[in-house]
Amino acid sequence: MNIKREISGTLSWFVVLAILVIFSAGLLQAAQISAASVEKQMSPEQLVQEMVRNEIRSQTGGQVYWRFREIEKKDGVAKTYQVYETPGGTVRMLLAVNGEPLSPSQRQSQLARLQKLLKNPAHARRYAKARHHDGQKERKLLAMLPNAFLFQYDGTQDNLVRVKFVPNPSFQPPTREAQVFHHMAGQILIDPNQKRLAEIDGQLTSEVRFFWGLLGHLDKGGTFEVRQTHLNSGYWQMSDLRVNMHGVALFFETIGVQENQRYEDYHRNPPGMTLHDAILQLEHTAYSADAAISKANRVARK
Repeated sequence: MNIKREISGTLSWFVVLAILVIFSAGLLQAAQISAASVEKQMSPEQLVQEMVRNEIRSQTGGQVYWRFREIEKKDGVAKTYQVYETPGGTVRMLLAVNGEPLSPSQRQSQLARLQKLLKNPAHARRYAKARHHDGQKERKLLAMLPNAFLFQYDGTQDNLVRVKFVPNPSFQPPTREAQVFHHMAGQILIDPNQKRLAEIDGQLTSEVRFFWGLLGHLDKGGTFEVRQTHLNSGYWQMSDLRVNMHGVALFFETIGVQENQRYEDYHRNPPGMTLHDAILQLEHTAYSADAAISKANRVARK
């Protein structure tokens, strides 16, 4: 058994749990009700159950593909990407580093990578297949939430219903990944009209040991934060992801999961857009940027 892979796989499920339903989309029509009135209509458990059903329904309904910007922060460096989703896979291109446009050599490197992908799209297809497989596992974890935690109303926030959650001691985890539910607590913000997840914040309330600590552990105090935004088109998409967890693996190797990402400027792709089309669009973006920089340099020399 590959110990590092086992630990890495378990850590990845913390990210999966935090993300919950990466890039989910769906529209649920509902009567307009105030956040304060929800408590009178249903228990917090019922509200969470409805929210979970809607999040899963948004994933399993008709697929919608998007283009958007992703801002990834790591080790003090912020990288901005343009991302395209297609039925044949997801592709992205680096646009800026710390808010500054790429140098000509950096942009040429991005174009070379896109050309390589254009000639051999198998990698993108494998990535799309892995995303589909991960999505199935995510939905199974998400479906466990109503039973894995105890819930309590905690007021409202920006016309959203705030629900606190703590581990349910009676919950019997059916998988190793689900065992982490016994070590998490936090709060959820739910849209009272569409019963959709707006935000979830949580932390590890105790140390998580893998196989009684033989394969390592995650430290108490690790945190995660996920936010979804309601787009004008009626869909919900993730806008922020922050995960900060640390631990030790076998032979005292330090391990960690740190994610700090923001997603913005969502637009639906036209029907029928292929991976090939998306790559050509990204190449056009790169060439347009080169042309704009060249024009600016010519103006500056005059």
